[in-house]
Amino acid sequence: MSVGDRRKPAASNGETKEAADKRLLLNIIELVPTASHPDVLEALKQDAIIRQKGQALPTSVSQATRLAASAKAVATLWVLYCLVLPLSLLVAGGAWAVSLLRGFIAGTSAGIKPTERRGTALVTGGNKTKALHVCRHLSRAGWRVVMVDGTKNWSCCSRFSNSVDKFYVVPVPNVEPLQYLKAMARIGARENVELFVPVSIAQYSVYEALAAELLPKGCHSTSLPAPDVALLNDKIKFGQFAIKRGLTTPRVFPVPTHDELRRLNSKPDVFQGQPFLLKSVHYAALNRADLFTLPCPPEVLDNYIRDLDISEQRPWLLQQFLRGPEFASYSILHHGRVVAHADNVAELSCLNYEHVNHPQILEWVEKYGEAHKTSGQICFDFMLNEWDGQMHCIECNPRTSTNIVSFYGDDRLAEAFYDPEAVLKAGAAPLQPHAKSRHVYWILNEVSVFLWGDLPAAHGVGGVLKALRDRLCFVGSGVDAVADVADPLPFFALHFLQVPVQLFRIAAAGTPWSKVDWCSGKVVCAFGD
Repeated sequence: MSVGDRRKPAASNGETKEAADKRLLLNIIELVPTASHPDVLEALKQDAIIRQKGQALPTSVSQATRLAASAKAVATLWVLYCLVLPLSLLVAGGAWAVSLLRGFIAGTSAGIKPTERRGTALVTGGNKTKALHVCRHLSRAGWRVVMVDGTKNWSCCSRFSNSVDKFYVVPVPNVEPLQYLKAMARIGARENVELFVPVSIAQYSVYEALAAELLPKGCHSTSLPAPDVALLNDKIKFGQFAIKRGLTTPRVFPVPTHDELRRLNSKPDVFQGQPFLLKSVHYAALNRADLFTLPCPPEVLDNYIRDLDISEQRPWLLQQFLRGPEFASYSILHHGRVVAHADNVAELSCLNYEHVNHPQILEWVEKYGEAHKTSGQICFDFMLNEWDGQMHCIECNPRTSTNIVSFYGDDRLAEAFYDPEAVLKAGAAPLQPHAKSRHVYWILNEVSVFLWGDLPAAHGVGGVLKALRDRLCFVGSGVDAVADVADPLPFFALHFLQVPVQLFRIAAAGTPWSKVDWCSGKVVCAFGD
C-alpha cells in the first residue's frame, strides 16, 4: 500500500532551487517545530545540498565498464535462479518436513505465536535483516506490526514475514522529506500506532526522529530525540561532546576547505607524530573505505582530494588514526541507563555477529549514559587502541544496529522496546544475548567467502577438503540471520526478489557495482547508495 502526497517540492514559476529548498525547510518546521533546532536544521540543509547535486551516474564511466557491470548482474541473476533457488527449495523443504514431524510428535505447530495481544507497532527499514528481527521480536510479544519502507524498497523481504501484519510504501525520507513526514503522520493515525521502532540508515535517521513527533499522542518511540540524532550523526560534534565529558575518543580536526587541509598537512608537528584519518563529517558511501591518512606528500594529497566535495557546507575532518581490533555495540538507553546491550568484533562490512561482552565497551556506554540522560537506540564503533590499551569510541550511530541479530530467539528483548522501565525495575538490565547463543551469518555470504577466499588459498585436494570442512563447521555451529522454518518467506524474498530487483535495475542501467551485501539487503554500487 502506498501512502504519501506525490507532489514534489520542485522549483516552479521561475523559483530557484535554493528558494524551493528554503520553502521546504519552512514547511517542515511548521509541521514539526523541533526541525528548527540548530543541529537538526543544519542536518536538513546538508541534505538539501545533496538533493541539488543529485546522484547521476558520472559520464566518465566507459561503455565497456557499463557493459561489464550489466553482464556481471545478469550472471549473478542466473546463479541465483538456476543454482541457488533449486538448492534452497530442497533444503527448506527438508527442514520444513522435519519441523512438522517434530511438531506432530510434540503436539505443537511451527509459527510465531504471541504470548498475549498488545497494540500496534510501526517499524521502518524493511529491506534490512535487523528490521526483520525487530518484527519477529515484537510479534512474538503480541504486537500487531505495521511496516513501512521507501518506494525503492517495495520488494523488501520483511514485508513477507508472518510477523508483519501490514506494509506501506512511503516517500524516501531524504528525497521527499515533507511528503514522508505527512505520510508517517497519516499511517500513525490510521493504524493507531502505540510503539515506533525505526530501523533507519544514517541518511534517514533525523527524519525518522522527526516523524516520531507526528505519531499519535502517547506513542512510545525508540528513536533518540531529533536534536540528539543530528548531533551524534555529526562526527565532529560527537567527538567534541565525548571529549568534554571525559570519554575516550580520538582527537579530531575540522576540515572545512581544501586549503585548510593543505595547511594542516604542511605542519606535521600538529599531528604529534601520529597519522590522522581523513573522513567525511556526514555519511559518504563512496569514501568510507579509503582509509586515507595525513601527513602525506603534497602531491598525493592534491591527487586524492581533487574530486572531493569539501566545503563549509560539506565539511570533513581529520581523526586520529588508531591501531588495534575494532568492535561495535548496540544499546537501548532509558534516561541514560542501559536497558539492553550487545557488542561484537567488527569490520567495515560486517557479515558475522557474535556477542563478545567486552567489559570496557559496556563501561564506556554506561558512562555515556550517565553524561547524556537520553532514551532510545544507539550504536557505537570502538577500537581497542594498542598504544594505551584503552577502548576508544571512533564513531556514534544513533539508530538500530545489526548487532540486534545476536538476540535471535530471545523473548526478553521486545520488552526493552516497549517497556524499558519495567526491565530496569525488575533488575534485569542490561539485557544481553544469552551466553549460549551462536554466531550469526548470512549463508550466501559464506558461500562467497568459500568460493572466492577459501578455495584460492587452498593447496591441493587436501587443502580444498580442509577448507570445505572448516566452512561447513562454521556454518553448522551458527545460525543464518534470515532463515527461520517458522517464518520461511523472508529468506526466499531476500534472495530471489529483493536483491534480484536491484540487479535487474543495474543490468538495465549499467551501473558499476562491487558486491551484494546480504545483511543490508542491497547491491553495493560504485557511486553510492
